Amino acid sequence: MLSQEGRKIFFGSRLSIARRRRKLSKVELARRVELARETLVRIEGGDEQPSTTTAEKLCFALSFPLSFFYAGEAELVEEERVSFRALRSLPAKERDAAIATGELALLLSEFLQERYKLPSLDLPELGGLAPEEAAAQLRKLWDLQDRPIGNMVHLLEAKGIQVYWLPEENREVDAFTFRNGNRAIVVLSREKEGEHGRMDAAHELGHLLLHRQRPLGGQQVETEAGDFATAFLLPPAFLEDLPPLPKLDVLLELKESWGVSLQALLRRGLQLGRYPEWQYKAAMAELSRKNWRQREPAPWPVEDSLTFQKLAVLLKKRRMGFGDIASEIHIGERELVGMLAWRGES
Repeated sequence: MLSQEGRKIFFGSRLSIARRRRKLSKVELARRVELARETLVRIEGGDEQPSTTTAEKLCFALSFPLSFFYAGEAELVEEERVSFRALRSLPAKERDAAIATGELALLLSEFLQERYKLPSLDLPELGGLAPEEAAAQLRKLWDLQDRPIGNMVHLLEAKGIQVYWLPEENREVDAFTFRNGNRAIVVLSREKEGEHGRMDAAHELGHLLLHRQRPLGGQQVETEAGDFATAFLLPPAFLEDLPPLPKLDVLLELKESWGVSLQALLRRGLQLGRYPEWQYKAAMAELSRKNWRQREPAPWPVEDSLTFQKLAVLLKKRRMGFGDIASEIHIGERELVGMLAWRGES
């Protein structure tokens, strides 16, 4: 894009994304490129165009291609539109870097929607329902009946919800979601076992369904999303499989079929009245004695993205790779592959 004087325009919104993605404050970045903080603020705010030399310094300091900053206005996502658990304990730099990943995901999403046919968003409005009722209604609307859900990532994608992953350096963030027009974005963590990732995906789905008209953040909305996730992954009919006594060896078999943690199975058994509180506490104490509270045996495989599996096949047929898409949206290939909810070859 060119200015009225015929010069390429440097977009401050893209500088904001790159700076926050690298977890740098304005003061830190200004120091790295030997620039006054006030000048950097004006550049990022779109009130001043940097010189060619300054633009190149910013590119080098942030490890983004120079073309990224000249590729058009980028939409920034307001913090109020994003669901974060434990927001108060999350360092601001971690929060901002995660949101910047979501903004990069929007750029990729726009590119994909323009060039490939993706499923339309199928997300009913269930904001007036209690979490348990909403979970039951969604299972009915999506024709899931009372069966275990085989792959949460595939399910979300089939319903038009786009799934991306946080880079490894954002390990302090669990997951988050936000909506942008007709797009719903869920961003998951790479740092968890598959069963916890499934629960996170269902938790973020709860936010999308229950809290579209409500501000995100706060204990109540997080509790509601958590209750929805448990009820969605473990519907009441799951009681037919639950043993009368909470024996861990039997529960391990259930874990393999329902794809949730032992702790989630026990909590749901308590919630549905199968286990009295003393049995639940005794089983949880046994988990602690076995050191299974932090890392359980028989972890569920980390779920992959079907969308990007299909895209990889399509690109290969065209003798292309993800590097070609990275060039199209002006980011590094490593940056792109780090966001893909898929672990195959690029």
